[in-house]
Amino acid sequence: MAASSQPDIVAARKQERLAFLTTPWFDKVVAAIAVVPFIWLTYVRFRAFGFDLPRAVFAIHLLVFIATMIRRKTPVRVSTNPWFWLLAFVETYWGVLTFGVMQRGRPIHFPS
Repeated sequence: MAASSQPDIVAARKQERLAFLTTPWFDKVVAAIAVVPFIWLTYVRFRAFGFDLPRAVFAIHLLVFIATMIRRKTPVRVSTNPWFWLLAFVETYWGVLTFGVMQRGRPIHFPS
């Protein structure tokens, strides 16, 4: 019986170590820090290239993303699976990567 309860004890200890991640103040601080790259990169790209339709739509998308990050509910539980953490990180910052590698295109001129 002791061997079968060992995984439960290990899981409970992991949850205790990660309990601070579910506190409201920590969640809001992490959300605020997580959106800083989005704000900075959006500012830099608009300064360099100005406003055009794709960048304006992408900026609106980022503003919605930032608003939902800041206003979200505090998590009830936190996963201990590192693959889930990696997936969440890549998914969150994929927009930064995409926006960071965008270059100004050339206009297409069609022959008359």
